[in-house]
Parts: sequence; C-alpha cells; structure tokens
Amino acid sequence: MALIARRAPSGDSDNTNWSHRVIMGFSDVCKREVLNMSQVNAYTSMDFDATIQSADKPVLIDFWAGWCGPCRALAPVIDEIANEYADKLIVGKVDVDAEPGLSQRYRVMSIPCVILFKGGEPVAQSLGAVSKEELIRRFAAFL
Repeated sequence: MALIARRAPSGDSDNTNWSHRVIMGFSDVCKREVLNMSQVNAYTSMDFDATIQSADKPVLIDFWAGWCGPCRALAPVIDEIANEYADKLIVGKVDVDAEPGLSQRYRVMSIPCVILFKGGEPVAQSLGAVSKEELIRRFAAFL
C-alpha cells in the first residue's frame, strides 16, 4: 500500500494540518478522492439504478476492486474515456467488494468488467484490461 502525505500550505506554521491519502488501498475516502480527479463517478446501490434509468446518454460502468492489478491498469483508460467522451457518455465505477449485489445482478464474475448501459439496460460488455482504442471499438456501435 502506498501512502502519500501532502504538507499543508506554507501558511500553516505548526504543520498540524497535514493531508494523508492512501492511493492504492481499500479506504473509501481514498477511492472518492481518486475518482474526484476525473469525470468518473463512484456508484453504490443507493444511486446506481436512478442514474442508469434516468441517464440521457449511454452509461459506461467499470466494475473493479482496489486489490485487482488489471483494474488498476485499466483505471487511467477509464479516466481518459470519461474526459474525452464527457459530452457523449456518463462514466462510473462500482467497487465489487463494497457492492456485491450490483455485481451479482449483472453477473460480474471476473474483473475488470466494463458494461455499457443504454436506456437503463446493459447493451455491451468488455472483460479484462484493454487499451482505450480497443474499449472504444467494442462500444462504438452504441456511442
């Protein structure tokens, strides 16, 4: 597990205001902070259905876990797609450890598993860590 400590702004003379973040760990705080750096939203069972059903454009969901090496390898690809296709696509992530019910509902047996939803229904799926070009090719017919 990697730990990054950022020193508080130089105006904080006693250095009591340190910000610590776990980057490659299981912390929910970490996951939210990492996801907030891009157009990728973290979904839970509380907001997943409402988002998928009410979306006015396709929704790309990456089912992942913090301990999964291929998931971590795919994360920058998902971030790039989210940023480049923000006008055409909603991009999100579901942590399979935190949301086993969603994983079971969509029969996610292996991760990373990226599912494209359109009109609230899954229309395409990709398994494993692939390049951005390959992922776009697999979902191009629905974008």
